[in-house]
Amino acid sequence: MTIAVAAAVVVSATAAATPLRAQSPRIGRPAPGFTLPTLAGDSLALARLRGHPVLLSFWATWCTICRTEMPDLALAGAAHAADGLTVVAINADDAKDAVARYLRSFPAGSVSGVIHALDPTNRIVNRYRVPILPSAVFIDSAGIVRAIHHGAMTRAEIAAGLRAILPDNSQE
Repeated sequence: MTIAVAAAVVVSATAAATPLRAQSPRIGRPAPGFTLPTLAGDSLALARLRGHPVLLSFWATWCTICRTEMPDLALAGAAHAADGLTVVAINADDAKDAVARYLRSFPAGSVSGVIHALDPTNRIVNRYRVPILPSAVFIDSAGIVRAIHHGAMTRAEIAAGLRAILPDNSQE
């Protein structure tokens, strides 16, 4: 009888975890939706970005590699603005004031053009099952995940991810 009860608890726990697992990003599947506050004080819903290619970057202020990558993401966003690219940097763990202070430490304009979203409770980080920071998810204009990258990206790796989501006529 004890074994049956334990088995029921395991099945129940697995069933409860399934919806979250079903929402984790998978290449070729729709990106899990979310709404987060932004550093600018607005609310960002991924669904509102439908029709635009989107690069989601998950980062934190304590992540030294993220500091190196952030200006490259901003450059990519600026280079492909005419293609409608939206770069969203989702901060994990940090409070709004800490994020603002951190971003002010960059040279003027070097991280502009990026939407900075705040996920201080890691709700979206967990939904996207981010195993390491930085991590990136490349989403095409139809809302489909086309590439996922965990760890620091070189400019060439950013360009490769963008090729998967930008219109065919866009240039690197």
